[in-house]
Amino acid sequence: MLANRYEEAELDAGAPLLIQRTDRAPLGGLLLVIAMLWLAAAIDGLVGGAPAFIAGLGNSGAYVAGALGAALAVIALDWMVRGRTVAIGRGMVAVTARSLLGGHAWREPLANYRKIRADREQRPHRYGALSWYVVRLCHPEAGKRIELARAKDPALIEQRARAYARRLGLPLSWHWGDETARHGLKRRREVAGASAAGKPLS
Repeated sequence: MLANRYEEAELDAGAPLLIQRTDRAPLGGLLLVIAMLWLAAAIDGLVGGAPAFIAGLGNSGAYVAGALGAALAVIALDWMVRGRTVAIGRGMVAVTARSLLGGHAWREPLANYRKIRADREQRPHRYGALSWYVVRLCHPEAGKRIELARAKDPALIEQRARAYARRLGLPLSWHWGDETARHGLKRRREVAGASAAGKPLS
């Protein structure tokens, strides 16, 4: 499964390729629930005449809870609204970014993009480095490079990278380590073997 809430829509061969990304929408929903609990506690304390329900804060406890709840609600709404839509079609790349404060959009000819690039990223973690596999539409200007997909499964990202390169008519470059390359080769052999035998692929 793709990470970071990527959603892709391909209607038909002539329709634009639409990729929607909503990174933090699920977390925003969870944070909004927490914010509502703080706000409810603050209102209950003020209406019930017992604002000192937070130890050490005295009668200001309800006001602190209300302020905290309001702040969390604003952050939650921003996370739920924030996102990006990429539309690729008719030789153009159109990007629309949204946030609670508004949005902005820009366009760029697809001809200005050089290639599809598949990368492996490693992030430090207390249990060891975590690997993510990413597909990007590469532009000479860093600000116009577009992340198309991200996942922990290299086989899934390999499939996506090849599909994007084929759909957009761009060359594909790989920037993975030897271990990942061997994994990809093994996976391709498994897919080919399963297809030849008519077996479902696990």
